[in-house]
This record gives sequence, C-alpha cells and structure tokens, in this order.
Amino acid sequence: MLLQPKPHWSNLRQASLTLLAPVLLIAIAFLKVPIYDTFEFDNDEGINLMKAFLYWKGFSLYSDIWSDQPPLLTFIVANWFKLFGPSVVATRLLILVFTALLVWTFQRVLQMSVGTIPAWIGTLFLIASWSFLKLSVAVMIGLPSLALAMLSIYILLLYKNKPHWSLLGLSGGLLALSMQIKLFTVVLVPLLILALFDFRFKSRQRDGGERAIASALLWVGSLVAVYVVIGLLFNSLNYDQLLASHMQESIKETYDETRGFRYFLFIIVHDADFVFLSLLGAAVVVQQKRWDGLLPLTWLATATLLLITHRPIWYHHYPLMSIPMIWLAMYSVLPVIDFVQHAKQSSNGNIFSFNRLKQKPLIALTLFLLVISIGLMPVKLVGPIRRPTPQWEIVDLLKKYSAHTRWVFSDRPIIPFYAQLPVPPNIAVLSQKRFASGAFTYDDVLDTLKTYAPEQIVLARKAKDIKSNPKIHRFLAANYTRMYSKAYSRRDKDAVAEHYLIKSYPQ
Repeated sequence: MLLQPKPHWSNLRQASLTLLAPVLLIAIAFLKVPIYDTFEFDNDEGINLMKAFLYWKGFSLYSDIWSDQPPLLTFIVANWFKLFGPSVVATRLLILVFTALLVWTFQRVLQMSVGTIPAWIGTLFLIASWSFLKLSVAVMIGLPSLALAMLSIYILLLYKNKPHWSLLGLSGGLLALSMQIKLFTVVLVPLLILALFDFRFKSRQRDGGERAIASALLWVGSLVAVYVVIGLLFNSLNYDQLLASHMQESIKETYDETRGFRYFLFIIVHDADFVFLSLLGAAVVVQQKRWDGLLPLTWLATATLLLITHRPIWYHHYPLMSIPMIWLAMYSVLPVIDFVQHAKQSSNGNIFSFNRLKQKPLIALTLFLLVISIGLMPVKLVGPIRRPTPQWEIVDLLKKYSAHTRWVFSDRPIIPFYAQLPVPPNIAVLSQKRFASGAFTYDDVLDTLKTYAPEQIVLARKAKDIKSNPKIHRFLAANYTRMYSKAYSRRDKDAVAEHYLIKSYPQ
C-alpha cells in the first residue's frame, strides 16, 4: 500500500514556493548590489536618514523638521533605529524587506491575473528592470510606498474572489499607509474604485450594482479614515510642505528638458523590450475583453501621462510605471501558452516550426520579444550602479571634533549621519527643489547659521552656490576656519567638498 503524503508537507511545500520570489530578490540584491561598501546611493538616502535621526532624537516632523514628504517611513526608520541603532546598512536592509514584500505581492497578483508561468516571468522582469535593484536597497521612499500599494491591490483581488468586508477595509487602509509614505500612489485611488466595479457601471442584477457601490464606499471610507488619522497624529496634513513645495511653477523653470520628456525617453529606452511587450499585452486585454487587465492598463496610462507632463523626472519615479507595464506585458504571454498547448495536442512535430509561426505573426513577435527580454536579463542585472563620491575624510573630521559639537550645518546630510551628529532640523531637506520652490533661500541659510551657530560646517554638494552669497561668505570668514577642501570631480572643477570648524571651538 502506497503512503499518501501528509497534508502539512504539501502546505509547507506550497508556502516555500510562495516565498521563493522574495528570497530570489534578496539573493540577487546581495550578489549584485554593493550594500555594505557604498557610501551613498543617492542624496535622498542622507535626507531620509537624517530626518529619521532627528525624529529619533525627539524633534517633531513639520513643526521642527522641515519635510516635503509624508511621515510614515520616517517614523518606521526611527523605530528601526531603536532596535539596530542609526545604521545605514541596517536601514538599507529594512528597505530590502519592503522590496521583498513588493516582489512577493507582485508575483501573487500576477498569478491571480495571468497564471503561474507569466507570473514568474513578470517577477524576474521586474527584478531586472532599470534601476530596480539599486532602489531595492537605497533608503528612499518609492518602493516601500509601492510595496504597500501592491499589497492593497492583492487584498482587493482576494476580496473580489471571496468577498469579506474586512478584506475591503484592509485594502483601503493599506493604500492609505502607502500614501503616507509617498503620495504618488494616490493615482491608484480612482483606478481601484473602477476595479471594484470591474470597470463597468452597469450590472445585470440590481443588487450587484448596489453591492459594488457599498464596497467602493467602504473601501474609500477606510482609506480616508486611516490617512486622516495618521495625518492628525503626525501633523502631516500640511499643504505648504507636502504639496506647495512640489507644485510651484518655479520648480519646472529650474529644470530644463534634460529632466523632462527627454529624460522620460532615456528611461524607457532601457526597458524598450518591456514597452513593446506591454503594447502586445494591451492588445490582448482589449481583444479578449479581459476586464482584470484594465487595472494595469489604466495604471500604466495614468503613470505615463503623469511622468511625461511632470518636471523634474527622476529615476526613482520609474517603478510607478514599470510595475504596471510589466504586469500588462504578461498578458501577451497568454496567447503563447494557448498556442503551445494547442500545438502539443494537434501534432507531435516541432511546436515552434516556421510554418506554424508564420500563421500567427503576433505569437511569433511575442516569442521574439520574450527571448530578447530573457536574454537581456543577465546584462540588466549587472548594469552599472552609480555611486556618489564617498567623503570618509570629512566623517573622520566630524568625529574628531564631535565632543563639543551640538550641530553640523551640511548640504549632504549623509556625512553628519555617519558621524552620528544632527543638522539643524529646518535643513534636514536642503534640496535643489526646495530652493527652486522658494521655500528656502540663501538668506534662510544665513539665518540658520546665525541661529544655530553650528560648531562644524560641511559643504559637499552646493559649496560654490552657498559661498557665492556675499553675506554667507563674510560670515564664514569671520567665524569659521576651513579645515579641509578637496575637489571630488575631474569633470566639474566647482565640485568641492569642504569642512569648517568654528573659531571658538575649545582647544
């Protein structure tokens, strides 16, 4: 008599398979991304780490700490510091956990939408997509926000398969959490409401339409309730900092087309194979009337319209577009699977023979693009990751004079963060966009220097611009001694990193 496998072994095997996607991401990230020896992946890393550091030290967001982003990731990272200390590497691993959640939910959503094989292909494509690996570990807010958004979508799909009000409330709440990390996922709100209606406003049964309306109201209600509660707790319902600082017309004028539509084209060229596959996927959705495919289709269309009309565009905006693009692209795989299955049933010959494929030109084109995309994956995974110049010498100087240092003024906050020294809370975000919006001026820089009298000053990004202000230049000459100055770029002679020590520092 044959022994039947025990049910718990079957469940364990299934659970292991569902965890394979995030485990694969983590393995690839450790193999391909220099997590431990990279000083800084992006200036936003220093901004996010310093905001969390100041919050951890007891300063309040928006009243003490100026911030143009929602509060939730700052809160999470600050509490992460309580467990592991204010560590760059530990925080990057936290972001990797969020990214693993994103990959897991993406794979699950694709499996529910297009099946197992396309789900795995799409998951691998997402990991290999442009800049995804770098963003998977960089201390930035985009992927954590999208991770919770994808989890919200996954819960919503579970609700549509097995309706239960708790799932609906959870989905809305998760999207609210996503928006309280980065507000760009607000574009999903109307799309997910439409998804609740299956993108149709007419129902054959009256009670079906009423149920959809009730579902939408509950989903929106949970979203608004969670968003407002968090906003009240953190005082983040702040128009001036969260919205006005992004919407000023002066910001667009500061950046030319190199950060507009031209940069958008530069981005999508890197994943041109996915772009073409997504067009084929859109054709499948429309031709086969796959209502479930309208969610990634409308998401991609909305994100594309948003990016091509926005300025500045940054590489970390791209996942808002690449995720629905790859999701939509996987609908193009469905006719290929059907073609293979029918060919196996009808003949024992070569499934992919020329005669068969020439009768199905779209199948042939899809196969061609899939082969190219799969072939390009190793190349994409080893693509260059730009790493800004490290400034360990200045970190050492900051530590040397840390005993009598209360404040460090810095335009590159990652440097004082490594030295475990705070910057004045109002300059935790000293970005070009903030200057461009008029929210902060060089007169404000001088006022900050006078108010806080920082014992040490580090200028490592905008040294020339800041020192070109005559008042600031005279203030530095009168009150500080330059201890270090070094050019860090052969191309840009003005790219100089400098360290100053206050003249009254105890000897």
